[in-house]
Amino acid sequence: MRSDIAGKTGTTNEAKDTWFNGFTPNLVATVWVGFDQERPLGEAEEGARTALPIWIQFMREALRGVPEQQRTMPDGLVTLRISPIPARWSAPRILDGVPETFMANHLPDSGSVAQGPEGQASSETIF
Repeated sequence: MRSDIAGKTGTTNEAKDTWFNGFTPNLVATVWVGFDQERPLGEAEEGARTALPIWIQFMREALRGVPEQQRTMPDGLVTLRISPIPARWSAPRILDGVPETFMANHLPDSGSVAQGPEGQASSETIF
């Protein structure tokens, strides 16, 4: 599984349109599924069910032989390890916590461990 791919599904009300927008550092592709004359696609249709499989097939071919590329975090963002259980900020829980990305000027109040660019705990104090 590649770690340099990201995307988002979408579905309109009554599933008249579904889509998947996805990207790598060098390629963006969108798949839209719908009728020219607006009508529902059918019961239980959604972006993950109709558009995503098409996008996956396309990207599998488009990325064949293309090496995975590390995405760099944009300036102003930091990754913190946070407790998966709110209000239970104990050191052992945080070390087992989940990584979450925050704007550097909107960090949680306490109990998080700063992460470096490779996701390793940093010794830098953030509070």
